[in-house]
Amino acid sequence: MPRYKGPYWIHSQPEPAPEPEPRITSEGPCVFRCNNRWREATDAYNKAVARWIETGHTGGEPQPPEIEPWPGEPVLCRKCAAVVRGALRELPLAHAALGSVKFLTRTASADEERRGRSDVPPSPSPGADHQDEIRRTITTWEDDLRHQLGHQAAADTGDPAADLAASVEYLNTNYAAMLQRPECAGDFASEIWRLHRVAVAMVKNKPVRRHLPAPCPSCDMLTLIQEEGIAGKAWYVECSERLGGCARLYQETEYLWLIQLLTGGHVAPAVNA
Repeated sequence: MPRYKGPYWIHSQPEPAPEPEPRITSEGPCVFRCNNRWREATDAYNKAVARWIETGHTGGEPQPPEIEPWPGEPVLCRKCAAVVRGALRELPLAHAALGSVKFLTRTASADEERRGRSDVPPSPSPGADHQDEIRRTITTWEDDLRHQLGHQAAADTGDPAADLAASVEYLNTNYAAMLQRPECAGDFASEIWRLHRVAVAMVKNKPVRRHLPAPCPSCDMLTLIQEEGIAGKAWYVECSERLGGCARLYQETEYLWLIQLLTGGHVAPAVNA
């Protein structure tokens, strides 16, 4: 039998070890949803410490939270970056789906808008308005990133759906460059997620909650939230107790009265929550 100096099968040779990925310097905790519990615990701890100091160190000293935040890579963690990227890719489909939701479009008839409601006039359509907001927000982020990277400005084809698809494709192609900008990556992620979440809620006929830029007539706080968007169901305005309001609910029968009260100059200056 001949003796082989090397291995008989070429496939038995060990493969070279893969090169390690370059270490990404974190800019701090991930600024997106994965650290919501950590932020709430940190805020509660800071408030408890402030109260403890105001009361002259009465009682035991508050203990810091035990929750550790997920670090960003550099601004968002990998999981949150993947979630936001998925929402970005689905925005053209969500934009097209909003046009099929009849009671949320400007072309819906008055009878369809009023179905199952009282004689109170319906509010402006949030569906068509949200389509406008999706296109405006995405093109603004595209223009900002093109300017940052020194790329040529995007061409306007005159077709809103095509322009939106092209803007999403550009942002998706240069997604890593966008997330490496600590000054705006968090705002970009939050806006993309909000646009996607609201669009899905509208398409699935879920209630849409939005903040109103008007003070509550009862407590003068800027904590009014309007909930609407379900055909055949009443909507209302709530003074959110979670935001520091008085928790009062204004039914749709009170809405005209509320508008007259706000526009008639009978409300005191607003107090920020």
